[in-house]
Amino acid sequence: MLVDKGYRGHGKVGSSAVIIPGKKAHASAYTLRRHKTMCKRHSAIEAMIGHLKSEYRLKRNYLKGSVGDTNNALLAGMGFSLMLFLRELAGNFLAAMFWAFFSLVLSGKLRLSQNYTCS
Repeated sequence: MLVDKGYRGHGKVGSSAVIIPGKKAHASAYTLRRHKTMCKRHSAIEAMIGHLKSEYRLKRNYLKGSVGDTNNALLAGMGFSLMLFLRELAGNFLAAMFWAFFSLVLSGKLRLSQNYTCS
């Protein structure tokens, strides 16, 4: 189990071994590479959890029981995914509008006026 540096001194939590980022004792190059990839994955997930807590109201749960905890996490994840989808949709819409505008200009169906004056 990969944990933060606050777990220093703990050898095991339950039946899982504690893996701390930055530990230098590795038996081989394979274990070092595996440790680095696990730490990178952990740091990416921690950032997502931080965003969910601060921006998608995962920090405070008003729903009751373990079912409420599950529903709160699912709703926060759905809100995050919906925001990513809407952001992608808006980017694709703007790209399509620019493409349509410039294709009309280049085909000659739309003329831009040349009467610009600078004062």
